[in-house]
Formats: sequence, structure tokens, C-alpha cells
Amino acid sequence: MTPNPPDPFPPPLRALAACVGDADARFAGALATAVEATPPLPHVAAVHGLTSLLYQRLRSTGLQDQLPSEQWEALKISHVRRARAQQALLEMAADAVRLLQEAGVPCLPIKGLALLAASGEDYLPRDMADVDLLLPADRIVSASRLLMASGWGEARLPWSLTPWTYGLPPLARGEMPLELHWRLWPVGPLLPYNLPSFAALAADAVPTPWAGMELPVPGVPAQIITVAAAMTVDALAVPLRHWADLYHLRRRLTDEGEGRLWEMAAGARMTDYLRIVLGLVGELWPEVGPGAPPGAQSDAVRRIAWRRLVHTPRETRRASSLLLLWRRLHGAGAQLDPAWRDKLPPELRAGVAAELARGVLAEVGTSFVAGSKLLRRTGLWLVSPAERQALREELALSEVLWGLAG
Repeated sequence: MTPNPPDPFPPPLRALAACVGDADARFAGALATAVEATPPLPHVAAVHGLTSLLYQRLRSTGLQDQLPSEQWEALKISHVRRARAQQALLEMAADAVRLLQEAGVPCLPIKGLALLAASGEDYLPRDMADVDLLLPADRIVSASRLLMASGWGEARLPWSLTPWTYGLPPLARGEMPLELHWRLWPVGPLLPYNLPSFAALAADAVPTPWAGMELPVPGVPAQIITVAAAMTVDALAVPLRHWADLYHLRRRLTDEGEGRLWEMAAGARMTDYLRIVLGLVGELWPEVGPGAPPGAQSDAVRRIAWRRLVHTPRETRRASSLLLLWRRLHGAGAQLDPAWRDKLPPELRAGVAAELARGVLAEVGTSFVAGSKLLRRTGLWLVSPAERQALREELALSEVLWGLAG
């Protein structure tokens, strides 16, 4: 097992990992070695989406004086700004959910909103970039039109109808993005998972009071499956906040939930991958369980995950679309869930996809093509040696994860 935290972690990232856990003494010790390191700890917290968590932990432990005064003031200002932004995002989410419920459209929160609603808190001490809702496939197009008729518009974010999208073009009210999905993503070109459907997640959802209404929230096992699967969309090039989400969910998992988790993992063909990922969570925070199982596959996943966590450079997030192209060029495209078109919402199968594409093209012209994920990422990769390394890593990770899925 690798040391805890892993040796490659620089002091600021070690301190941030300790900030997530419960051990005050461990946090204080890591903080003492991080305050003089570069980049500054508040900067690392911002990169990993944990500014507010760091601010709250420093205040609760009385360790804020350990930071240089200018860093503490900057951290406090950043925390206030992010808290206000999250409050606006949550108000938008509440309005959207309320509108859908009044129209009789069932929806489930996933990712950050699910974690927040299940916690019973008013604020999630990590960044929320957007809100994700899962809807039945036969209601998602009408739900999108309902929202657009009620003040939401297109978010103008890069989007294309691909085998791993499983969602409509992102909406937004003001600067607050909202994404509607009709299935959990099949995780791009990396994994052959059969993730739970809306109906399966709704059956296990827990009615939860939130924002003055009752919101069905996926249970902890389903949330762990969702977060662990989503981390592979960018081939584990994710900030520490995603690992922290798994840490908090793992702590809330009951014995009964443990059995349900592995039952769901087996149905999704992700048992071995999940054991490795949760093992890596245990290596970061030993209080939630043992480390990853021994073996070459665990070593490969650990090496790539930790390198990407340490560096979190943009180039590590730009190769996933190229991996799809590589698989197609090598005749492996059929591995990508060949039935994905059959899983489209009925209205999209009937031609709404073309209607949506025409609407986007009419709005932004050729910039849609130039800005599409594949072309944009390809252009950047061609001039970046770091992105060539990222693509090689993703190819290696793809082979490991496909092997784990059987």
C-alpha cells in the first residue's frame, strides 16, 4: 500500500486532504508544512474546489493564524464569493425542481445537489459548478421546453449528441447552468458500464425535505456509483473535491447500504473498479476503510489517479474525446454501447436531435463546429506534449478499466 497520503503529494495538497478528514491533529501537522510551500494553500484549495471547506476548517480549529494574513483575507473573500454563488445556484435549482414537480415531471438530483440535499445542510462546503437532474427519457424534451418557456435559456456550453452525453444541451438562468440527463452517462469511451436507469434509481430514492418541498434523493449506494462512474468521464483527471465526495458518502454508508452498493456495482459491471477507487479513498483517509487491493491493475489506476490529482493540469482533461476517435480508428467503436441510439428519448429519435442541432447552428454558426469538444480538444492536443502524455495515460487506463469490467 502507498503511504498515506501518497508520497507524490506536495505539502499543500497533503494539507488539503487532511482538511477533508476528521483528525484535527493530522490537519494541524500537515498545515504546518504547507504554509510556506508553493503554490499557496488557498490557491490549491481553489483549484480543487475546496475553498470554503478550508476556510471553515481553519476557523473551527482556530488555526487561521497559521496562514499569512494576506492569504487568510483572500481566502475569506473567496469563501464569501463562492457561498453567494452557490446560494444563487441552489435558488435556481429549487425553482427548476419546483416547476417540474408542479408540471408532474419526476426528477432526481445527482452529484452535488444530491449530496447537499441528503446532508440536510443549507450549504455544501465545496464548489458546485452546475446542477444535474435526472429525468425519465420520455419527459426530458418537454421538461426542457417547459424550463425554456419559464426563463431558462441555452447555456452556450460545448455540447454534442454523442454516445456518452445522455443529456440535452445545458440550460442556464443567468450564469447558473442546469443540465438535464435521461440516463447516467455511460462514461465515455473508457468503460462499458451498465449504470442504473432512472426507474432503478427512483425506486431506491429517499423522500427528503429540501427547499420547502419533498425531493426524492438517490440513496448513498446509488450516489457512490454515480460519483465513481462520473470520475472516469475525464479519466480520473478530477479535483480532490470528487474524492472528498466519496469520502463523505463512504462514511454515511450503513451495513445494509454496503450490501446494496455491491449489488448495484455487480449489476453495473464495475465491482473491481469500485473496489480500487474506494480503496484509494481509504489510502487518503484510513478511517473509511482499507486501501486498494494489491495487483498490477490497482497500481496502474493509483499511479494515473495520483499524478492527475497532483497536477490537475488542463491537458489531462482534453484527451477523452480523442480516445473515442482512437478506438473508432482501431475498429473498437462497437465497444461503446452499440444500443445507445435506442436509448434516446422518443422525441429525439423522432427528429428533435436535428431540430436542436439546427437551432444551435442558427445561433452560433460555425463557432459551434469550431468549438465542439472533439475539434477543440484535438487542436489543443496537437500542439501540447503534455496532452500527448495525457492521451497515452488514458489509453493505458482504458485497457485496465475494460479488463476490470470483464
